[in-house]
Amino acid sequence: MRHSNVSKAGKIVCQEMIPACSDDTVKKLRDLHPERSLNLNLENLPTPESLNSFWDAEEGTGVRNKIFSVTKVRKYFRTFQALGVTDIDGWRGREHVLYLFTNNDTEIHQLITDELIFPYVMREFLPLFLPELAGVPLFAFLKKDGGLRPLLCVTIWRRCTARLTSDCTRDEAHAYFTTTHPNFMQCASDL
Repeated sequence: MRHSNVSKAGKIVCQEMIPACSDDTVKKLRDLHPERSLNLNLENLPTPESLNSFWDAEEGTGVRNKIFSVTKVRKYFRTFQALGVTDIDGWRGREHVLYLFTNNDTEIHQLITDELIFPYVMREFLPLFLPELAGVPLFAFLKKDGGLRPLLCVTIWRRCTARLTSDCTRDEAHAYFTTTHPNFMQCASDL
């Protein structure tokens, strides 16, 4: 097994750890991850209209069919690591979704891709569900030495989107993030 940040996180989740619930937990987390300005330079970020026109055009459709093809989505869910503990019936989260991909029902697989995976690319979420879909829960556990171990738990749909996207842009993304953000490796939850 490859020892990446995701596999380390899976080992941590599956261990018996004590949740960090003291009065100073939030302060310790803020010290680990200092806040910075959220006033981002959005000049080069595409507008929703230009994003939609790109994906609707022939070039965008080709890119989408290449990166988010039913074949690649199926392969991802058939091969991705099962992280986390089993539910009360003995199933892992991966197995619930994997069951949907055990047949060759291209129609349902395309629907899953269009409605549950691709919205992460398009930033298309109903405002009511935005915190749940676009955010991630953060859990804090105590280390043996008394320090904190923050752990992000992302959804399987978001992980699939991130994985398929990063497979396509891995080299460029690695160069950008590791040279731009000094704390990237510690905070990279699903890239």
